[in-house]
Amino acid sequence: MIKAIEICEEKEFVSPYRIHIPRTNCSFIFIPLHSSKSQYWKNTLNNLVNAQKYEQEAEKCVGVTVFRDPNMLEYFQLFWMYIEGQWVYDAEMEMLLKNNLPPFRETYYKKVENRYKLHSFA
Repeated sequence: MIKAIEICEEKEFVSPYRIHIPRTNCSFIFIPLHSSKSQYWKNTLNNLVNAQKYEQEAEKCVGVTVFRDPNMLEYFQLFWMYIEGQWVYDAEMEMLLKNNLPPFRETYYKKVENRYKLHSFA
């Protein structure tokens, strides 16, 4: 989230930052939006949250869009969205993700151990 806030005003479009937690089957997406495009926040948030949920085959997805207030650039506006539902194949979404400029960064997988989990040593 911090990275999205830091760079939202740097470029016209910055790919969203995202993460998927397999244990909870929940995805998160953080969308930096340039203040000149702030009027499109609702459409951007809806489209990218649904695309993230679909691409990750997640049951849940939380999305946040962040942009500087166009009238007072020292302030930020954040809007969030939560969707939940069983993943279902969608031919139209497949085509959109495959044929359009990918809105997302390349994905990679990294296992992070739970630092709060108790370990027993024998």
